[in-house]
Amino acid sequence: MGTIDKESCELCNGNGYIHSNNQKGGDETQKCDECNIFNNDLEAQSFYTNNKPFKVNIMNILNKLTDLDKTTRYNLDLPYYYSDGISFDDFLESVTDSIYETEVIYYSKAMKILSEHDNSLTESLEIAWEQGFEITNINSELLATLILQNRMFESLADITDEIEQIFNDLN
Repeated sequence: MGTIDKESCELCNGNGYIHSNNQKGGDETQKCDECNIFNNDLEAQSFYTNNKPFKVNIMNILNKLTDLDKTTRYNLDLPYYYSDGISFDDFLESVTDSIYETEVIYYSKAMKILSEHDNSLTESLEIAWEQGFEITNINSELLATLILQNRMFESLADITDEIEQIFNDLN
C-alpha cells in the first residue's frame, strides 16, 4: 500500500478509493486506478471499512464546528484548528493564538472597522493603554487590530461552552 497524499489525486481526493457501482448496480468501494494507493479493491474496501467510523466522527465534529462558526459575526475558522486527538484546551489555545495573530492592514480597512466598532476610538484607545502602547506607536491600523481582536475574543467567549460540549461528546 502506498502513502496517502490528499493533494495527489483529484479523482479520489487522496483517499485511495472511490465509491462506485458493481456489475449488479450495487454500491461498492473500489481502489482508485488513478493514484493506485491500494494494490486492489479488497485492500481499499478493508481500509474504508476499518476507518469509516473514524472518518464519520471527524466529519461530524468538523460539521458541528463549522455550524458553530457560522453563528459568530467573525469567521474564527474553527474547523481549521481541529485535529484528531487534540484536547479542548489545546484547541482553544490554537484559536486564541490565531486571534492574536489577526492583523488589520491598510488604512481604508482600518477606518471601516473603527467606524463600525468604535467611532469615538474610546474602546480601542483604552485597550491600547491597557496593553502598554505609547501614543507614538498608535495608528489606525493598530487600533483597528485591537478592536477586531477584542470582538473576536468576545465571539469566542460566547461559544466556548458549546465548543467544550462538542469535545465532551467525543468521550
